[in-house]
Order: sequence, then C-alpha cells, then structure tokens
Amino acid sequence: MKPIHHETGAIKKEWGGKLSVLLVYPDTYRAGMSNLAVHTVYRLLNSMDNVVCERCFWRKGQKAPVSIESNRQPSDFAVIAFSISFETDYINVVDFLRASSIELYASLRTHGPIIMAGGIAVTLNPEPIAAFMDACVIGEAEGLVQDSMNCISQNLTARKERTFILKELDNLDGVYVPFLFDVTYGQDGRIAKMEHQTKKGKKIRRHLSFLPDRVPSTAVYTDDTTFSDMHLQEVSRGCGYRCRFCISGYAYLPPRHRELDGLKNNLRSLPPGIKKVGVVSPMVTEYPHLNELLDHIHSLGLKASLSSMRADRLAALDFNKIEMSTDQFSAAIAPEAGTGRLRRILNKQVSDEQILQAARFLGEHKVSTLKLYFLIGIPGETDDDIKAIASLALLVKGALKRGKGKVSISVNPLIPKPFTPFQWLGLIQQDEVRDKINLIKAALKSSGIKIEWEKHYLLQAILSRGDRRLSGFLVYLADTDKSLNHALRESGVSREYYAPEARGQDEVLPWDFMDYGFKKNFLLNEFRLGMRGLVTPVCNPDRCDICGVCGPPR
Repeated sequence: MKPIHHETGAIKKEWGGKLSVLLVYPDTYRAGMSNLAVHTVYRLLNSMDNVVCERCFWRKGQKAPVSIESNRQPSDFAVIAFSISFETDYINVVDFLRASSIELYASLRTHGPIIMAGGIAVTLNPEPIAAFMDACVIGEAEGLVQDSMNCISQNLTARKERTFILKELDNLDGVYVPFLFDVTYGQDGRIAKMEHQTKKGKKIRRHLSFLPDRVPSTAVYTDDTTFSDMHLQEVSRGCGYRCRFCISGYAYLPPRHRELDGLKNNLRSLPPGIKKVGVVSPMVTEYPHLNELLDHIHSLGLKASLSSMRADRLAALDFNKIEMSTDQFSAAIAPEAGTGRLRRILNKQVSDEQILQAARFLGEHKVSTLKLYFLIGIPGETDDDIKAIASLALLVKGALKRGKGKVSISVNPLIPKPFTPFQWLGLIQQDEVRDKINLIKAALKSSGIKIEWEKHYLLQAILSRGDRRLSGFLVYLADTDKSLNHALRESGVSREYYAPEARGQDEVLPWDFMDYGFKKNFLLNEFRLGMRGLVTPVCNPDRCDICGVCGPPR
C-alpha cells in the first residue's frame, strides 16, 4: 500500500502495554476515508488509554497490506477489526486474510490476531463471513467497541487461551461468536434450526436508547477522499418513514436526533482548509434544529452540504438559509418508482406533483443538476410502471430550471434486505432486468438523460441474505477472476435459492438469531400492507407503539 500524505488528525500512539488493533476497511483508501463509520470507530478505539488503533485499506489485488500509521504487518496486531459497509466487500476480506498469511477459517485458527467484523453489512447479516470470523459486533458501535476491546485486553493480559477469550466476548450484549452457534439443515437444504450451544434462545444486538454526547464526525482529514474540504457530522440516526425496502427505516428504530449544542461544540477547532460541513442523516430534512444549525455553520464562515433531502419536505425548510449556507449545484431525489401505486407498495409517501415542485424549487435555488433514484422489480410492476419512470424523468427535466438543467437517473433492482418487510421477496430475474432497462432507454432516447444501473446486483443479493455455507463461494471468488455464474457453478451454490427464490414466511432465516427490538409479525404485517398498496404512518416515538421498539406492540 502506498504511503498516505497530507493527512491531518491521524493518531499515532506508542504500543507499549496497549492492545494493538488494526482497523481494516476492505476497499480503497479513498472509499474508506469517505466513510463516517471508519472515522467514528478509529476515534472510539484511540480514545481508550489501553488501546492503540491503526488503519489499513485493502482491495483485492493490492500488494501486501500494512498499517498506515506505523507500516506494520497485520499479523503484528492483537486484533484485526473489519468495518464492512457493503456485502460485496466480503471478497476483499477473504483476500486480505490470504495476503496477510492469516488462517482463513476461524475453526482452524489457533494463534495470531483475533479476527472481528462490524459495520452495517455485518449488523444485518454476518452469516456469509461467519466461518472466517472469531467474533462479530452487531449493532451500534458506541459502547460495544469499548466493551469488546476491554474484554480482549484484560484476558490477553491474564494470558487466557483464545477459546476462553471468545467465550468471554460471547457474554457481551451485541457480540456474536459464530462457533458457539450450531446450525442444522432440513432435507430441502433450508435452515431447520440455528441456536446457541448453551444459551438457548439467545438473541444478539446492541442498541442505544439515546445517542451519546460524542458526535460521530470526521477524525482524519485528507485530500484523497470524496469530502476533501468537508467536516462530516451525524445529526440523527435512523429514519421514521420506513420505506419497506430500506434498511435505514428498520435497522435503527426508533429514529433519534442529536442535541443542537453537541453539534455546535463538534464544530470547534476545525483544521485550516475546511470549507464545508457535511450534515449526515438518512432524514436530514427532519432534523428539528436544521435551520438553527445552518445559521451556526454560516456564522463560522462555512458552508453546509446536506446528505439527503426529501422532495416533500423542501417547502417546510427556510431554503434561503440553505442557499446561503450551501454550495450545492447538484442534488438528488429518490422517487423510487414511476407511479404512485408502486410507491404506496414501497411505503414511499411522495407524489409526482411533490417531485416536480421539488425540481422547480431546487432549480430556483442554484441546483442545475439533478439525479433521480428508481427501483425495478417491485411486486406487481407492469411495463406501464416502467415507462412511467421515463415519463417522470422527462417531466422533472422540464421542471428543473425550465428544462435547462441536467437530469440523470439511477435504476437498480430491488434487493430484498434482512430486517425489512421485503426480506421474504424473491429477486427479479436477470432477463427481466435487461428488458426493463432497455424499455427505459428506448423511452429516453435522444432526451439527454443519462441512465445508470447496478450491474453487480445479483452478487449483492446472494450475499445479503446468504448463510454460512457461502464461505467456499467467497473463497472461490477471491481466488479467481472468472464470472459470477462460473463461481456459482464451481462452488455448488444455488443461485435460485439465495437470490431469485422467495422465502417462506415461516422459514428460519440466517439472521433470525439477532434482535432488532421488534417481532417478525411486525415485518410480516408491513409486508402484507405493502402487497395491498397501503401506507404506514411516519414513525413518531412519542405517540407510536406499532413496532414495539418503544413499548408493547398494539
């Protein structure tokens, strides 16, 4: 890995008597340093007096991995902790372990670093990489990171054996130790039972009732990142709109907002060269103190960049403040579907008129480039619904700066994600994807509207809801550059079972051993409401007990 220059804020600690942790992001430096979770965990670990944390970024095919801070090899560390945001990065995890000369399979690992993983991909479903992990952290990092490192440090100091340390980690709320869970399969190849060896009925997840005072924000500044002149900070977590395909609406229930004073304090003593503040949240426009925060950012001589904006919430904002506080000449809106009928199935509560109003509104406030996000493969979808994507895009182009703005669209297959109401759906077939994309392209021919779509959706779908039997498949992918279809065939993985095939509502799913605070019946009810095209009100923790996270379900 080439040396990294022009960093501000990197932490270099002495190793003497400390637990050494290598934080690995399984992708490029640029991608990892644009990820707020990496900054958050890096700061959390190095805030501990008994821990020294260094970073490594790794993508398949690179040279031997070493840490950035001290150029040490991964095997020199007591703990290797992966931060994984995307399921497709599991391949890089396997390749990293191989390149580091570390035994791939946890069951064969008798010495060397303890291998752990966390991040949203792992929190949703750690099973595809379970065979490679000594332990996984499931849930929100704050508190969980410190507790797990203290446990390892104390037991290593006491010279406890590896198995003993892992069993001690298993006692922590939110830590998953795969070898302590037994999985049995039925004659049909589906999971019959997955249960802890000694703690029957054990459920795993760490959840925070209240967000801590320390704000997740940029820890290390560098030119080699998407946000080179920006300070990122999280203003809220979770999303109350609960779109039925989206993990943000379910993985972090209930939505929680940060105190304004804490966000203001976080903006003190920023390094020279910072020109913007990135306001991060799945629902930025719902942050109750957004206008006051924008005022404060402006008073510091900085500009703000909003990570997301809902089309139906723009009019509720004082956009004059956003205009003077931002430098956003491009923006994005996510209609998700071309028709209101499909949006109701998704629980996406926005109308065509609200989308067009948003386009006109943004065009009046500097925005000249607009990107629209759509899904295909929604239950009940017809060719007319697909053509409506193109029709809506054309209407938006006409509304944006009176037709003089630029519009692009991103069209992606709906991938059934764990812990969402659509986790039981099947995946759209490959030939259908091509047909629908071609239909949109034909309708937008000569319009000047650029179309993008995710070509690796099948791999993502397989890994999103796969089980631990995918370990050989991942090793095969790491070892070869051949096609996905070839890897599936050679490793004996059933593409139909792991992706296109719908799951039974009474089926044991690979992630059922985790606890998200709500019962399966809540997701099933949302699934059924979606199939009927009925919407669910926005989550309001003060007055709502529908899911049961904040209190007994109705």
